[in-house]
Amino acid sequence: MRPVNLPNPRIQDTRELTEVVADAFRELEDASRVLNLTEIAQNYTLSNVTETRSLDPTAATAQDVANVFATFLQDLQKGGALRS
Repeated sequence: MRPVNLPNPRIQDTRELTEVVADAFRELEDASRVLNLTEIAQNYTLSNVTETRSLDPTAATAQDVANVFATFLQDLQKGGALRS
């Protein structure tokens, strides 16, 4: 997410407050779109990963969860699960 600067206006009425809050939410939403998960994932080094894309939460071990998470990070690094 990119840095955001929100105004600190003197608000006179409820309508104006509603507009300021709506503008702030739009700015936060726009700032969130800048996030590039592929770039973020590049900062992680993974080793000893068993590619795993399914997980049974009722029987999963810590290793299972770690492998699913590592697979997810690898997919992000590639730009998607179907890319090599």
